[in-house]
Amino acid sequence: MRIRTITAGLLALGVLTAGCTSPGTPENTLPTRRVEEVPASRVCGGTLLDTAAVSALERLTHSTAFDPEAVKKDHGAPEIARVMEAAFRSGDGVLNAPEDGCEISPVDSSSAFPTIVVAFIALGKAPAGTPTDEPNEMSTPGVLARASEDGAKIYFDCESRRLGTTEEHPLRLRSEVQNSVRERGEPAATRHDNLTLAHSAAVAVAKELGCAGNGGLPGTAAGLPVPGE
Repeated sequence: MRIRTITAGLLALGVLTAGCTSPGTPENTLPTRRVEEVPASRVCGGTLLDTAAVSALERLTHSTAFDPEAVKKDHGAPEIARVMEAAFRSGDGVLNAPEDGCEISPVDSSSAFPTIVVAFIALGKAPAGTPTDEPNEMSTPGVLARASEDGAKIYFDCESRRLGTTEEHPLRLRSEVQNSVRERGEPAATRHDNLTLAHSAAVAVAKELGCAGNGGLPGTAAGLPVPGE
């Protein structure tokens, strides 16, 4: 009797299982991931890019729709500011502090890597005689900018009550954009768009940290001191 009961139960289970499979549907087929499209104004937490930067991003990527689920980081100004503050308050290792930022990929990107990366790092002040890869940018006070077709970097000093930094001892920060777009436009326009993204992000984080005078950053990217331009 026990054997008949178990057999009948297994047969019933098989019928139920078969009924859950749609005719013609291959078994072990994984569901397709639904892509969540967002406009350029909502990438990076929706807090890093101003109107000019949104337009620059669309020109650089040839896209108006982006996939936040395709990247590892989608941090905005509040998150980045907290990481920069933590790096400063660590008391040591500021020169090797971890970067934080935002990765951007259009929905139609075929690459496994982000198309545009916006990254921040707290550089601090290099002690006298400290070897660095970028001694001029780190030792020279004030706003400095560099731009190429592959990206842009902006250096600025932050005097902030939130951080407890002063004009004599500010926190030096770098806003960087890395551009991996394959099909690019005119070189000068690409450099300017890269710089526009880096500038917008720098201003957003400077405001979040309460940097006096937005860290000395100009109102637009056109006002940045870029050598050779």
